[in-house]
Amino acid sequence: MGEHMTAKQKFQQQRLPLEWRRHEVTPIPRQPGPPASTATQRWIGRAAAAVVEIAAGLRPADNLLRIVTPAAQSRLRILHATAAARSNAPVRRTTSVRVVRTAPGVLEACAVVQGKHRCQAVALQLRQRRDRWLITAVDVK
Repeated sequence: MGEHMTAKQKFQQQRLPLEWRRHEVTPIPRQPGPPASTATQRWIGRAAAAVVEIAAGLRPADNLLRIVTPAAQSRLRILHATAAARSNAPVRRTTSVRVVRTAPGVLEACAVVQGKHRCQAVALQLRQRRDRWLITAVDVK
């Protein structure tokens, strides 16, 4: 009986037993405080551009020593040490900066930094210490 079936009939996929359930999700507030000031956003843009220059080997890793924590400094040193494998022309400009206040005294920011040949994304976490911001975590893609 199965001998006279077409290939389409033989290999017809059966329905999958899917069960759709609604999950209860508690929304997290987007900004539990006022957004960062324009001056802070500009400062973050300049810091992101400096991070890209460190990652490209164009600036010493210790150049941002005063505004980073030891953990972030360690990450910058690793980025700088591996810069020989990459090459990017000097930074032209920071094209966008997005900042979110995740807790009182804590900001998370992402910036797009344009070089001569490509754009790079920079992610920063900042914590307020006294009257200034310190970069506590950094990544470049």
